[in-house]
Amino acid sequence: MIDGLLTSPVVIERLVEFASALGYTPVKARDTPGFIVNHAGRGYGTEALRIIGEGVADAATIDLILKLEAGFRMGPFELLDLTGLDVSHPVMESIYHQFYEEPRFRPSPLTAQRLAAGLLGRKSGRGFYDYRGVDTLTRPSISRRQSPKATRPRRVAPGSAAPVQAPGNASSVCCRVSVPRSTRVTHRIRIRFASSCRQAVTRPPPRSTSVSTPDAPSRWTRCST
Repeated sequence: MIDGLLTSPVVIERLVEFASALGYTPVKARDTPGFIVNHAGRGYGTEALRIIGEGVADAATIDLILKLEAGFRMGPFELLDLTGLDVSHPVMESIYHQFYEEPRFRPSPLTAQRLAAGLLGRKSGRGFYDYRGVDTLTRPSISRRQSPKATRPRRVAPGSAAPVQAPGNASSVCCRVSVPRSTRVTHRIRIRFASSCRQAVTRPPPRSTSVSTPDAPSRWTRCST
């Protein structure tokens, strides 16, 4: 529920009642670029693109770490492939310009290049992952809700060259890195995302956001800690 500068509080109250009657959980937000989800999402997708642009890790590794270590249901690159870069990239640019080129919202040239190449994601058959010949509606992905043996990568003694195979469908998302480097990458990525999430969520936009349901779950709280 987004109110404008001249919106009567009574209108919002009635909209909250109407949404509740329909079985939804109403959430109140100020009229700010990105509102809540897209505003907070700048700390998820754009930071992931910076990490891959700097060569810290590949897309599969970043997705795996954020699901197994941070508890997200989808990694940032799986999410970009799901929504499609023809949607995600314009949103990144729009929020960036609406905040008058605030550096923390700066889009990545990687998505602009991939958008120009037609690598949109699932809808085009190729994105950060290859979906050609795969049913994208039933395609398995890395999940924390799997068998206990698949919840975390297998531990290997330091210095061992044995690869760590990501759980799930090997043809969809496969991460093969040595454990010492994987440990360093995991630590660096967790620090980067914790810092980025705090900036995106705790640093208020021009008009702060508020949630009408105090018991509403927050996945960003987990990330910021």
